[in-house]
This record gives sequence, structure tokens and C-alpha cells, in this order.
Amino acid sequence: MHTQFEENANPADILMDILSGKGVNPVRPFSAADLVREWECSGSKWSAETKTGDSGVETDGKVAEAARPLGPEDLGQLVSGRGAPWVLQAALCHNRYLLQQYRRVSALALEVGVASLAGGLMGIAVQSADGELYKGILVSPYELLSPSTLQWLMPQLTLLIGMACGLAGAPAGVKVFGEEKPIYWREAAAGHNRLAYYIGKTLSTLYRSLLAALHFAAIFTWLAAPASDFALIFGVVSMLFFCVYGLAAIVSMLVRRENAALLAVVACLFAAVICGYGPTITNARQWKVSFVWDISFNRWAAEAFVTRELEVYSSIYKLSATADEFGYALDGNVARPLGYMCLLGVAFRAVAFVLMVVLDRDMQR
Repeated sequence: MHTQFEENANPADILMDILSGKGVNPVRPFSAADLVREWECSGSKWSAETKTGDSGVETDGKVAEAARPLGPEDLGQLVSGRGAPWVLQAALCHNRYLLQQYRRVSALALEVGVASLAGGLMGIAVQSADGELYKGILVSPYELLSPSTLQWLMPQLTLLIGMACGLAGAPAGVKVFGEEKPIYWREAAAGHNRLAYYIGKTLSTLYRSLLAALHFAAIFTWLAAPASDFALIFGVVSMLFFCVYGLAAIVSMLVRRENAALLAVVACLFAAVICGYGPTITNARQWKVSFVWDISFNRWAAEAFVTRELEVYSSIYKLSATADEFGYALDGNVARPLGYMCLLGVAFRAVAFVLMVVLDRDMQR
């Protein structure tokens, strides 16, 4: 059919390019639909030749039935039965991306190093407080003896932690899908399962995000010495990286690769600012726009962190005053805000998957 390929090209790539109609043909360019029509005509001609035989004698009924022309329903059955099962495709995509990360270990080391540096900076920023990150109004009847309050420090610290996680995780998050769009288009055109590809790659990124969160949380806990336990801080930072990667995936689907890293960082910074430090959640409720704060993952990170940090002061200070000023629940339940963060991260990834399937449809055929 006059299709030309490089002599040293990968045979698997050649086959996928043929199936998607992307080979170089100086005589006649073939699209995927043209190839299907050519295969149908060739199949019909081969069937007729097989039925009559070289001598012109008709074969028996079984051979004629086996060599009947292929119709659209037969091609549909062939395509539906082609390829590995869904779970195996997801596992192969997962393992392939792990291998890619292993071969580019310098990029992983850079991400972990940036996360460690960010955690160290956040810890140094509050190290002078000697672990006393909160001062409020004393409980009754000692209100008039209360020292100068320090209620704003914890929300501000969470704002800075959210910004640091965005700066550390967003550039790596856009590379997960942004740099492999041509590979995805080619595999989707060849009939690979899109959801299996997406889930496999998404699961393979969890390890590096957890590793970065572990370094961030460990160094921050060591330097800041907060009242919260390490497990809670690691959980909050892990969910922050989880949401940052999800938001970065959305950005990588919408813009070009050259601009995706910068826009992802800006989007994560916006989400980090809307955490309840200023404007507070109380202000947002007065303005009837609290739903904007509710879809910000750093708002729930702040609630979980502030709730656990202030628990040790419940018998000393009036926590209700801080709750009224900033709008946090402060009811001792940290599982709820962490659960909301997990749901937001999953929702971000669901939106990114829809964008991946809907956009550039002509490249996926």
C-alpha cells in the first residue's frame, strides 16, 4: 500500500501507526477509515476466491461459511475482543510509569528536595514560637487577665503550608499527563481503554506524592515542634499534595505543555489563599459565597490542622472565640475535613479524565 516507515523504527510503533493511519504514504494518504474499507474489500475478494477456488469449482458449505465476507458487525466483535483485559491494561500503565520514574530518578529527587526545603522553611518560620502556636482569651473567670492573643498564627501558617505544597507539587503534577499526550492519543486510537490508562497513571503517582509529603511533614515537625502529632500533619500534607496533583492534572489537559507548569502553580496558590485566614470563612458566609471556600482544599486542611493544634488548649482558652472569628468548626473531628480533601482530590481527577477524553477527539481516532 506504499506506506513508508523508518528502517530502524520500533515494530510495535509501526503497527500502531498503521492502525491509526498515520504512516507516510507518498502515493495516497490513508486514514483509519480508509484502511477499514480497504480491509473490507480485500476480505470480500479473498472470500470470493476461496469460495470458488483456483479451478473455479465451488467449495463445500462449511468452507464457504467460514470464508464469508466480513461485515461491520464482525469488525465490531474483533475490536471488542482485541487487547488485554481492563485490569491488566491499568496494571501495565501503572508499571510503565513507575519504570519511567525510575529512569528519571533525578526529577523525583528534585521534587523530594523541593518538598524538604519547603517544609524546612515553614518550620524555621515558626521556630521562634517554641511550639506555642496559639494564644487566645482565657476561660472564665480569667478573661480580663488574658495576654495578647495570637489567634491568627495557625490560619496564617496553614496558608503558607498550602502555598509551599502548591509550589512543590504543581510542576511535577502537570508532567504526569501533559508530557504524554501524543502517547495517549496513539494508544487511544489503537483501541486501548482510556479509563485503564488514566487510573494506572494516577495510581503510580501516589507513591512520589506520599514520599514528598513524608519529607515535608518530617522536617516541619522537627523544626516547628507543634502540639499536633506527626500522623495528623503527615495526613494533612499528603492530602494537600493529593489535591495539588489533581488540580495540576486539570490544568495540563486545558493548556499547552509549555504553559501548564506556571498556570498550575498559580491555580494552586489561589486555592491555598482561600483557606480562611483572610478573608475568613465568617466573612464568606456573610457575603453568601462560602461555597467558594468549601471547594478549596486548603480551607479543609486549615480546619483539620487548627482543630488538632488547639485541642490541647481547650481547658485554658476560649476556643469558641477563635471559631467565631475565623469560621472553623473546631469540634475535635479531623476526619471530616480530611475526608472532604480526599473527595476534592478525586473530583479534580474525575474532571481531568473527562477533559482528557473530550478534548482533542480527532487525535484519538
